[in-house]
Amino acid sequence: MNVMKVMKVWNLFAVVLATVGLLSSCSMDVKELEGKWLVKSIENESVTTVEREAFIEFNTVEGKIHGCLGVNLVNGAFTFDNGNLKFGNMGMTMMMGPAEDMEIERSMIKVLDETAKVKVNGSTLFLMDASGNELASLERATE
Repeated sequence: MNVMKVMKVWNLFAVVLATVGLLSSCSMDVKELEGKWLVKSIENESVTTVEREAFIEFNTVEGKIHGCLGVNLVNGAFTFDNGNLKFGNMGMTMMMGPAEDMEIERSMIKVLDETAKVKVNGSTLFLMDASGNELASLERATE
């Protein structure tokens, strides 16, 4: 085998390895969503609640979520397929609370309704619309 053929084989091998690495880095396992996530920002604005901390908790085994969107508790289901995320069958308590928390809750309801994609980067979860625009960021709870 001459040197040119060896170089071509090595170049092809490098391209294949790079492609496999790139494809595997794009995939996401549903287990990355597991656990409790604290809402930190909505539409790039910091979130601070008055009474209760806003959070979403994913149960990836059952495909369910539980959380507090600001005032009220929410329960529902989610579907996940390699970075695509949809919430459904949502039920929520109907209590009143501080105006600031009610506004955060209204915004989070909109976020859950518009979420089409999700990305986890370290301890931060990003909920995004179908175009990949960030709707909200959440931080993994350490409890």
